[in-house]
Amino acid sequence: MNSNEIVNKLNKYIAEKKSATKKVLLIEGEKSIQMNFDAGGRPTAWQQRKRISKRQRGTNILVISGALKNVRGLETEFGIKLTTDPRASKYARIQNEGGIINRSAGKVRIYKGRFARKGAKRYKEVPAKAGVIKIPARRVMIIPQSDYSRILNAVAKAWR
Repeated sequence: MNSNEIVNKLNKYIAEKKSATKKVLLIEGEKSIQMNFDAGGRPTAWQQRKRISKRQRGTNILVISGALKNVRGLETEFGIKLTTDPRASKYARIQNEGGIINRSAGKVRIYKGRFARKGAKRYKEVPAKAGVIKIPARRVMIIPQSDYSRILNAVAKAWR
């Protein structure tokens, strides 16, 4: 065996191990973020909602439609990237980092029930007050240190 063959075999081995590691990290990263939602925040619990609507009753914090909870992993050249569902892109960042929304006065549409008369307007516009909405930081896209050992064990198992 000459040196070129050895180098090629080593490069192939390294590429296989990188690929296996990325796949494990994708799965374990998604699992860790799902566990954040199931626990209502890890390592510390997320701040509760101020008001709970009928639609929110009985659901975990930040889980109404499930779009924010639906995390997808993507392989990149240098590692992995975990992203939220595109339907949640409008509010995912502010929920994760916290912030303030300044709302100007105007009109808001309030939707009526599903079974409104045929041809009737399904919403009415009502005046809305100006105000400030403070959203606390609820770290959604975080992998807590308590998960590191589980992830490392999964990577080690994939290398065998």
